[in-house]
Amino acid sequence: MHPESEKYTSFVTPLGQFQFTRMPFGLKNAPSMFQRFIHKIFAEMIKEGEVIVYLDDIMIGTENLENHFQILEKVLNKITQNKLELRLDKCEFLQTSVNYLGYIVDGEGIRADDKGLEAIKNFPVPKNVHTVQSFIGLCSYFRRFVKDFSVLAEPLFDLTKKEKIFSFGAKELECFELLKSKLLGAPVLALYDPNDYTELHCDASSIGLGAILLQRKEDGKMHPIFYFSKRTTEAESRYHSFELEALAIVSALKRFRVYLQGKPFKIITDCNSLALTLNKKELNPRIARWALELQNFNYTLEHRAGKHMQHVDALSRSSNILVVETNTFEENLIICQGRDENLKKCKKLLEEKEHKLFEMRNGVLYRKKKLWQSFILCSTRYGG
Repeated sequence: MHPESEKYTSFVTPLGQFQFTRMPFGLKNAPSMFQRFIHKIFAEMIKEGEVIVYLDDIMIGTENLENHFQILEKVLNKITQNKLELRLDKCEFLQTSVNYLGYIVDGEGIRADDKGLEAIKNFPVPKNVHTVQSFIGLCSYFRRFVKDFSVLAEPLFDLTKKEKIFSFGAKELECFELLKSKLLGAPVLALYDPNDYTELHCDASSIGLGAILLQRKEDGKMHPIFYFSKRTTEAESRYHSFELEALAIVSALKRFRVYLQGKPFKIITDCNSLALTLNKKELNPRIARWALELQNFNYTLEHRAGKHMQHVDALSRSSNILVVETNTFEENLIICQGRDENLKKCKKLLEEKEHKLFEMRNGVLYRKKKLWQSFILCSTRYGG
């Protein structure tokens, strides 16, 4: 520690007053200062991809021993030059498989740590909200291994809501056991390589968003790198289908920005009208904002039929049950318009191209006017 800062760590004991000469655990800004210090020391090596550093965990990964020893020597020299110390009992050298930040990393890929899985396997059935939150937190650390994690865990997430009365019934128990089995049987994820061909597969429903980041490896097959899922909010659940698909893509890009920005990749979706919508001259404000976000990436968009997207299409679809008491005016309006065959054709047309008389906002069909818009309840035709 800096000599002028040592006095601020002073503490009193029966044996007298003491102060730290090295930065101790417990100081609020200690982790960030230490991380900054370590990154400054290994800045060049991190930039060259020779080491991976997280706080005091330094990992060296190479394909041969000669290169490994060269990098190891550089690391040890920098540690010595900056007066840092290593605990040999916590160091591992020349390993083909390592436990790093709770994950097992080896030549086959990345998988969950056995200790973490053991904790999940032995986790007791929750009896209160606090225990549910602990279980969700434990599972969330390994959620990258489970497709549609947010949707699968929805019954448990609902129990943590403030207005929700705690009731751990058959539905919640089934969800609890399902998450356990999914995590205990989690697949091995391939290691990300910025030079490999990359695809982002996305899908959405009114319940949740899902995406899988895949790369083509040496065997010529596409391997999963990361699974992503997110529950939709109450407002998002009312979006039109192509708006949900666009939201799924934008959310996935934000999550995988560190992997995708600055490299070409392909986005795969089962929404045929999405690409046509993004090329329209006039976009509603929401789609326009998302279109600006997409411009930060070098991507191509490809449509695939839903039957070829089952690996990412596992999100549950909403039923056609109408509960009038809980529907807003706009929701009822969308339902009424959906019963009119001509308006359904008009909506389908607007997903593909502009129309001089009609436009659609938030799933509601409007007729254009000079100074205002009017919604359409029913129609015998939509042409003209």
